[in-house]
Amino acid sequence: MQALAKPLQEEAERIILELYAQGEFDVLALCQQLNIKVFNVHCPKPHQGSKLTKHHKSWTICVNGHEPREHQRFLVAHELGHFFSHQYGLEKEENINTYECCIDEEGKHNHSHTQASQFAAQIMMPESTVRALYQAGNNLGEMARYFGVSEAAMSFRLIDLGYGIVEQTS
Repeated sequence: MQALAKPLQEEAERIILELYAQGEFDVLALCQQLNIKVFNVHCPKPHQGSKLTKHHKSWTICVNGHEPREHQRFLVAHELGHFFSHQYGLEKEENINTYECCIDEEGKHNHSHTQASQFAAQIMMPESTVRALYQAGNNLGEMARYFGVSEAAMSFRLIDLGYGIVEQTS
């Protein structure tokens, strides 16, 4: 897995220190603090779960309301990764307001998508807490419920931190 860009890493660490208490991270409170409006919408395109838009100086995140709650939360955090990437000049200004900023010419997710997802994983599942839960013997389902994320997101985070696949709940 490629490293998260330094400004995004520092922002994630700041957010964790200032806002993360334990368990499920309140991603909507962070959006409110940043004055970003979040809406549940119907997304007709397949695989389009969320979108960050800017209109004048106002930012909006639209999330596909048909996605499971855990996935919606992760998508909001993912879009916050794009928001901070724009703030630090890591993404091109012309990519704002387009879902396609995450898709390359071959239809695959590009670097900005990977960075946004890594940012989301870090603020939703802080490394120190993941390691403590893992070492305490929690299984994949228990950790996913603790953080309020899907088992798939939890699995990717564990792999990213160097752990193998953790037993799923039965």
